[in-house]
Amino acid sequence: MMPATQKSLAEESAAITSHWERSWQAPAQMWDNGLPPPALIKVVNEGRVPTGRVLVPGCGGGYDLPVLASPSRFALGLDVSSIAVNKAHETLRTNNVPEDQAAVIKADFFTFTNADLPPQLVQQTVPAPNPKAAPQFDAMFDYTFLCSFPPAWRRRWATRTAELIKPGGILITLMCPLAVYRGGPPYALSVKIYRALMRDDFEELEMNECESLPGNIGVEMLALWRRKEAGATSA
Repeated sequence: MMPATQKSLAEESAAITSHWERSWQAPAQMWDNGLPPPALIKVVNEGRVPTGRVLVPGCGGGYDLPVLASPSRFALGLDVSSIAVNKAHETLRTNNVPEDQAAVIKADFFTFTNADLPPQLVQQTVPAPNPKAAPQFDAMFDYTFLCSFPPAWRRRWATRTAELIKPGGILITLMCPLAVYRGGPPYALSVKIYRALMRDDFEELEMNECESLPGNIGVEMLALWRRKEAGATSA
């Protein structure tokens, strides 16, 4: 029998998956901008995103993937919605992104393992990864992903993020929505919340105002965090 706490998490996860699948079935998705955020384009063009493997959880339509994908960087999009995953696949095809530079999988951010990775990414990994272990990434881009979870899940998000990013790797958070209101999703966030979540496992590199798409002006900031080396502690 599954322990009560584990069962509760599984039930909550299933409910969240169901919510987003239904949301993508709606006639319109207000969160779907149809293009990548200017702030991401800027950090990529400035060379501040590491080469290697970068994860985009909650990738939705996958608009960020062509921006991140390059001959030296594999961009992996992840979403729980099959509709979103299909849309992201179409985005990659439309932008002629090579299969050895990007892919999309339908998986749960909190539980996916190396066994869920696309073949082309597994083939690039030497030595062959343990299929039951959590994948390792050089970078991760979070935009409107953390805000999709209720506040009780935030610490779990931070723990899992630290597990997935290699020591020395970079977490890019386009923090949104920075606002004060009740309810969600999206659930309101703040700089204070991010810093509290990151303090144990990440070093804050920078946090700045950024160019935003219409509708998000004034409610988002860009922050870069470095995953601490093993054994490092917060001051």
